[in-house]
Amino acid sequence: MNTFDHNALIGWAPQCEGFMLVTGFSGHGMQHSPAAGRGAAELIATGRFQSLDLAIFTPARLLTKQPVVELNIT
Repeated sequence: MNTFDHNALIGWAPQCEGFMLVTGFSGHGMQHSPAAGRGAAELIATGRFQSLDLAIFTPARLLTKQPVVELNIT
């Protein structure tokens, strides 16, 4: 569970070369796993997201303190 903003962490771990995070789904991993897996595979194979732009879920946002804010959730 990602207690920072309760959203996924998908991408290379900052300050830890070669370590990718695909986690933090706060109990919704089964729902998000097909898209997250595809995104992670594309990032590993090509260096970028291709099918879906998942860049908003970068783990680096934890260091810059920029949470993903869902406007339609109250």
